[in-house]
Amino acid sequence: LPTSSSSEDFHESSSSESSDGTSGTPTLEPVPSPVPEPLCWEM
Repeated sequence: LPTSSSSEDFHESSSSESSDGTSGTPTLEPVPSPVPEPLCWEM
């Protein structure tokens, strides 16, 4: 129970701020996807 709650708490903390509306999906997608991918590939 404490393990599952900890994992969900951590994930919800990041999406909790954007969970207010629909800013959670567009904020998490265009940040860790189009940033570390092109940077890693260029290097």
